[in-house]
Amino acid sequence: MFTKKTTRKSKSRVKPETKVKVDEPKIKKTVGIVGAIAMMTIWPNISVQEATCSCCGVMASAGLLDRIQALRDGCGFPIPFTSIYRCPDYNKKIGGSKLSLHLLSATREDNENHGAVDCGIDKSHSKNRWTILNVARQLGMNNFEVCDGHLHIGWAPHSHAMQNRLYWGVSK
Repeated sequence: MFTKKTTRKSKSRVKPETKVKVDEPKIKKTVGIVGAIAMMTIWPNISVQEATCSCCGVMASAGLLDRIQALRDGCGFPIPFTSIYRCPDYNKKIGGSKLSLHLLSATREDNENHGAVDCGIDKSHSKNRWTILNVARQLGMNNFEVCDGHLHIGWAPHSHAMQNRLYWGVSK
């Protein structure tokens, strides 16, 4: 845990001091400033904001984040990650499938390396899309969806209904 000391000016020229406590997340690498948790990088190219459910704040598993980082490293160019882990409530709210691989990575230990990532790469970057697809296949990706505004890359367990699926769709 670390503490940030802030000073505020008041009309009476008295400087009240406030201590703000922020829990330090378990991270591989910290980048950013104190208090900017959402902008901190927990893997070299994955921020806390990208790795957590925007509804409940639960973070994707380390195994899945390792795979996603390996995808980024293998591609050699920046990839905006728009969705990694989703809790069931958030998945339902946005109209996600009940079988969504985004639900997996934080639910059970045997799903440590399973889950999905949506990449904000639109159809105008077709060369990048093929590079992402090829690198993802080398990393064991077995679920892929090509949409007009994003790519969905998934690692499904062998018993999962979404294993070995390729979809074409429209971003929501």
